[in-house]
Amino acid sequence: MAAVKIAATIIIFPLLEELVFRGIILSSFLNAFGEKAGYIIGGLTVSFLFAVIHKQYSFPTKIQMFALSLIFCGARY
Repeated sequence: MAAVKIAATIIIFPLLEELVFRGIILSSFLNAFGEKAGYIIGGLTVSFLFAVIHKQYSFPTKIQMFALSLIFCGARY
């Protein structure tokens, strides 16, 4: 049972986060605003939400998470 919890924590939950944030939410912004504006508005929104939902981290860490999320959104562009 511990192996299942470890697998969920390391593999499943991060994949679900990616699917929700950069898969569903970012794609919704792309469909709503077009390619360029969708990536800018969607990337900023997704990155902000991603940093906000991780309540366990300090503010400086959230800024780093926001920046990394922007990079990942840009890599998808």
